[in-house]
Amino acid sequence: MHENTAKQMYISTHFLKSYIYFSATNNYICTRNLLINIRMKKQFSIIFLLLCFTAIQAQEAFTSYRNSYHGFDNPVFMSLTHQNFTLWISGLPAGGAVQTGGIAIKENQYQVFYEGMNIAKQEYTTWKKELQDGKRKKLNKSLRMFVNSDAFFKTNEWYYDYNLMLKFDLVAEIFEDSSAYYLKVATGKLRSSLYSTAVSDGFEIVFSNENEISQFMDSISRENINRQIAIMNPVTEKIKQEITEKRIQKVEKRPWLSNIEFGVTAGFSSSFAMNTKPNEAPAPLSFIEPMRNIQSNFSGGLFGRVYYKNFLFQPEVSYSSGQGENYFCFLDPSLQQIIMKKEASYKTIEVPLLLGYNFLNKNKFKISVAAGPQFSFDMGSGANIIYYHTFGNYTLSSESETMNSFRTGITAAAMFDYSRFSLGIRYTRIANKFETSFDSRVFDKMSTSMLTFTAAWKIFEPIK
Repeated sequence: MHENTAKQMYISTHFLKSYIYFSATNNYICTRNLLINIRMKKQFSIIFLLLCFTAIQAQEAFTSYRNSYHGFDNPVFMSLTHQNFTLWISGLPAGGAVQTGGIAIKENQYQVFYEGMNIAKQEYTTWKKELQDGKRKKLNKSLRMFVNSDAFFKTNEWYYDYNLMLKFDLVAEIFEDSSAYYLKVATGKLRSSLYSTAVSDGFEIVFSNENEISQFMDSISRENINRQIAIMNPVTEKIKQEITEKRIQKVEKRPWLSNIEFGVTAGFSSSFAMNTKPNEAPAPLSFIEPMRNIQSNFSGGLFGRVYYKNFLFQPEVSYSSGQGENYFCFLDPSLQQIIMKKEASYKTIEVPLLLGYNFLNKNKFKISVAAGPQFSFDMGSGANIIYYHTFGNYTLSSESETMNSFRTGITAAAMFDYSRFSLGIRYTRIANKFETSFDSRVFDKMSTSMLTFTAAWKIFEPIK
């Protein structure tokens, strides 16, 4: 439901329920007065009007949850947008206003909301028991939870507030002859995301006991949502079922398909400041001065994974292109400085072969570590001495450059996967591609260390 289409919403006569109580006074609306009325000499007027709604197009009645706080069931609707569902959960208006609205949970917010409700239920049970046993003096408690949702409300027309943080509060009302313990999930004050003048005091979902919380969570379970999606879009669900059946048949014929995945990968590599170290100056010099090897590359290619229980084997092949600079600095016998600089371009095919272990696999989220050899094949790299400066009596009579067309190294990686997307960071140490010599003395033969940040997308996931 978007704000620019919400105007088309109308009140469903199938879900309209009015609860009107009359008396001589004109006190504001507050459902908590149902409990207080028992103790008051005056009879209060309690008027509560619940406006249920049926949205345009694909929004349909899904389920309801019991709310003994005001004595009737609250409806929950569902809509589909490009096969992504949204739950529209009606709530009680805060601040005594007569408004319609509630909480909207999109599919990408659902899992966090559901897990948050489960944690809130556990907190509610512990808190209630502590109060009943006299182990807790402070009645009310706010839960520190970070659960995002959207919200909807109607004043003169329908409005929408995006990406708000829900509030989870435990509230107790204890009297001599009765007690009540509530879990309240509230939106807080709302403001339209498109029209800043449209505001609301917000809405809250109220539960009076553990059974109400459990019933609510059962009613919006993933299984019930999937069944509702099938009812709302049976053609698409039938196609999905056919695809699933075909995938199962493939696994039965080729069991190894349940253990492999492959996709595309891209990365950025940099040596940062890791390749700086002292180097022995050529004889007859005796002073040791630093040299640096600075390098950065971009890469892109393919990767595959083979799983065996928690172990994995990941071969990759990628094309890498980048730039590098080498600096050499030493002193001649008269203590005069000699400086040389070399620029290089790198074009290589990189083939790491990683063996790893997947030590976390939960709800599509995986964390793995891996290590193995890396092989590098030259595809047209080159280097050029662009500057050298000498002082004193040391003469550089000749220079030569040797390029290694094949190199080996080692790689260690950490990978973080969510569904088809993967991020990684790895450390690589590989033999230097170039060997620069002056007067037959080799200068830059040291290995190159680099950090690589990778991102990957899985074209094919393991068939289960």
